[in-house]
Amino acid sequence: MSLPAQPGEPLPLPERRLTAAEAAALLTTPELAKALGLGSHSALTNWIAREAKKNGSAVGSIYRGHRLRGKGLLPGGQNPGWLWEQLAQPLMDS
Repeated sequence: MSLPAQPGEPLPLPERRLTAAEAAALLTTPELAKALGLGSHSALTNWIAREAKKNGSAVGSIYRGHRLRGKGLLPGGQNPGWLWEQLAQPLMDS
């Protein structure tokens, strides 16, 4: 099964360990926090909790150009963690 990378509703993450190909375009919460220049990943985990409280689930929500895909188990990982995908950047008129 391949995972979609762009617009629309994302398919849920499989309930098994992801393959390397499936995990290739996904970021963990700590990786995303570092990429966004956040001091720690707690801002993201707090955002996930707020979104879940407002909407029943944060999965599919977008934070600064990244969509939360859900909890998944990465190849070589020991525990499932929140995984994110970067959305395509819209073209800007120059």
